[in-house]
Amino acid sequence: MELTAQSLSHLEIKEHFNIIKETVRGECDKVLLVTHRCRGTPRALKVMPKASTKLRGFLQEYCISLHLSCHSCIVGLFGITFQSNEH
Repeated sequence: MELTAQSLSHLEIKEHFNIIKETVRGECDKVLLVTHRCRGTPRALKVMPKASTKLRGFLQEYCISLHLSCHSCIVGLFGITFQSNEH
């Protein structure tokens, strides 16, 4: 978790992705259907607002999701993390 925290790059979502629609909204996060602006590849992008998310909580959820993503019944995780000004 500590290594992931140190390597969080800064990207603004709208600069790198076209937002198609919001697919799921939870209490503390939401999932967006996006396409990468350069490659055009569709992705589900989970975003968590910085105002209500502590870094440790985000890293725990990320590590658990990464660990479980190899299961055949769970959507795969690319293992890419970044932060924006708001998320």
